[in-house]
Amino acid sequence: MNSIPSQVQLEIDVRDIDQDRRDGVLRQIESAAKEVSSRRHVSFAIERINADPPAKCAPEVVGQLTEACQQHGMRWEPMISRAYHDSLFMSRIAPTAMLFVPCRGGVSHRPDEYSSPEAIAKGVLVLAAALARLRHRLLLYSDRRPRRRTHSVDREAHGDGVARNTGGDANIQLHHARHQERRSARIVDNRVLATDRGRDRTDETL
Repeated sequence: MNSIPSQVQLEIDVRDIDQDRRDGVLRQIESAAKEVSSRRHVSFAIERINADPPAKCAPEVVGQLTEACQQHGMRWEPMISRAYHDSLFMSRIAPTAMLFVPCRGGVSHRPDEYSSPEAIAKGVLVLAAALARLRHRLLLYSDRRPRRRTHSVDREAHGDGVARNTGGDANIQLHHARHQERRSARIVDNRVLATDRGRDRTDETL
């Protein structure tokens, strides 16, 4: 003899890289639930817990990861990750990409998940090379940006003497501005980019 519960709770997780397509599936589920409810004479209620928009990785970051793999002779392939990752939310404030290393048997997020030290080392090498490439491109972009210049003002009452002093002050201000530029974080094209050209150029050693 079967028991029929008075109430049932069902959780559905729908994911897609296309938001319109995902939302279309949700509408189909709700429409089907209404049809079954009417036909079976039962009531139902839908509670949407969250509906985060999907995110795409930044092509420039993916491109640098790809070139790093090619540089070191490693096989790679593009893939779609439908699982939730921090990158889903980080992509809202900065260019983002993800790098995966192989797991034994393709199994992950399980107690028997295992990646060999060799695979992990290759992943670290590719990540370091890609970061060095991105930093190099950032420095090149920074060097090409027009710099704001300060102008000296020659006051007629003091002649050349004040003009030279004013020029000296301008040089100090310009040197100070460049120093601050090297040591500060700047926002370029809505991306938080940290520059510090005073440190060692680690990208030249990779």
